[in-house]
Amino acid sequence: YDAYAGTLLQLSGRNAEAALRIFELHLLAELGYGLHFPDDLEPGLRYRYDPERGIHPVERDGYAGASLISLAEERLDSAAALADARHLLRQALEVQLAGKTLETPKLLRELRGRLAPVKRPDQQEHLQHD
Repeated sequence: YDAYAGTLLQLSGRNAEAALRIFELHLLAELGYGLHFPDDLEPGLRYRYDPERGIHPVERDGYAGASLISLAEERLDSAAALADARHLLRQALEVQLAGKTLETPKLLRELRGRLAPVKRPDQQEHLQHD
């Protein structure tokens, strides 16, 4: 619950998506299904996640090694790392949730909608007429 509470505080910040992914990573570990990242991950290689076999290298497709390294180090600081983490963690969580969904992604979408900047009438763009 401490991780969840801490994540909720971060969801309104700039790194909300990264906080959510790291929470999901911790959630899997707390459930006893944590991801095991091989020690020999190579940034330039591609990897696939299989619930039975774990993370293993593949010729093409899959997740970027650099993204997996970033996730393992809990520093999701690029769009590619965030996208790969989202897909990988969704895949890993789906196996454990047996078709149910987590509410945290929905919460993030709602917060983003509420926190979108609202323009005041005096800030509206004025159309120029010829």
